[in-house]
Amino acid sequence: MLERFRHFLSIVFSGFWLLPTLLTGSSILIAYGSLYLDKRNAAWFASISREISADGLRGILDTSASATLTLAGLVFSSTLIALTLASSQYGPRLLHNFIRSRSNQVVLGMLLGNFIFALLVMRAVNEEFLPRFSCLLVFLSTLASLAAFIYFVHHITNSLKAESIASSVAKDLDGDIERMFPDSLRPSSDENAAESELEAWDDIDQEKSVPAVDSGYLQRVDIQSLIELTTKYDVRARVVVSPGQLVVRNSPILAYENDEQLSDEEVDRMRECFILGDRRTPEQDFEFRIRQLVEIAVRSLSPGINDPYTAINCIDLLAISLSKVATRRLPRRIWRDSEGTVRLRTRPTSFRSILETAFLQLRHDGFSRADVSITLFKALLGIARSVECDEQFEAVYSMAMMFRDEALDGFSSTYDRECIEEIVADIEAMKKE
Repeated sequence: MLERFRHFLSIVFSGFWLLPTLLTGSSILIAYGSLYLDKRNAAWFASISREISADGLRGILDTSASATLTLAGLVFSSTLIALTLASSQYGPRLLHNFIRSRSNQVVLGMLLGNFIFALLVMRAVNEEFLPRFSCLLVFLSTLASLAAFIYFVHHITNSLKAESIASSVAKDLDGDIERMFPDSLRPSSDENAAESELEAWDDIDQEKSVPAVDSGYLQRVDIQSLIELTTKYDVRARVVVSPGQLVVRNSPILAYENDEQLSDEEVDRMRECFILGDRRTPEQDFEFRIRQLVEIAVRSLSPGINDPYTAINCIDLLAISLSKVATRRLPRRIWRDSEGTVRLRTRPTSFRSILETAFLQLRHDGFSRADVSITLFKALLGIARSVECDEQFEAVYSMAMMFRDEALDGFSSTYDRECIEEIVADIEAMKKE
């Protein structure tokens, strides 16, 4: 299935090993290619270059190989140190952001590739064959590797800053918004008709369902394959779980409406449309990045770190992203076949769910500090000004009212209470309008 192939590609390209392996393999091809050119044009290369002995070439190549291998060890150890610091201070779920850093992979691949390149050329050096052109390429490659190492030092120091990590996650979240949510806000008329048609689908007999055979987090749902199968079997189906949700073995993942029970083979084919794994992934789980920002903020408010400014930065970034979500139409719930017949109903995330994921956990730790609490209310005010439908505004308004009662009970300062009351009053004024 296409979705499983995409899932496989996402695993391959998100790994740390792919780019270093490709660059190292490329260096082997370049080494043999340059040695071939040296053999074909040995006399011409000798005529335009200075005289040098075989021992001199070996010395240059040996120095290049030793230097780049040492730098590769420094890059590898520095990456491990960065991963350890990031895991302890910002959370283990952010390790994937460091592992998939293309800069770290390219630098390590260049250094390892240059080491292999130098070894292969040095192996070919003898008194009768002096690969001058290959040695020149090794020298230039060594200079490029040194420049890459200097860039790596700059990159790794910047990447460990709290604001850089939060900004990187927010940038990925903005990319998810562009990828998952269409531009238009209002649903089309045929979707509204389908919504009313499927109001009774929650009453589908749970015995006619597709159970999970394994436990894990739902990472992907192959919608197109499900539509094809429901059309082929002439059934209407409802996806019971959402991407990112934990699925327990034997729990239903799909409910279908049909006069007869599907065969075991048909059930297995429909079950293959659901991909489970041992962790949540961002491919179809929009709340994944939001939880990462929340984790950074919550950890920064812990007594061991006590960095409220990082929490404030994360809240601001969440407000910016959720303001964009408020102007977009959320993923469709109704799917039809080629003839226009409604075949599938999914469970995409709702705006209220996104709002709760972003701010509910933060209120437990944030209401202990006035500056964080005020920033949280300002974020809700900014989102309220961006929403374009009553349902979304009601979600923001109800959360602001709930937060107000909890926050005011925890602050004795008149100034802090007045700031919160003023922000909440602005939200209430928008409701009256």
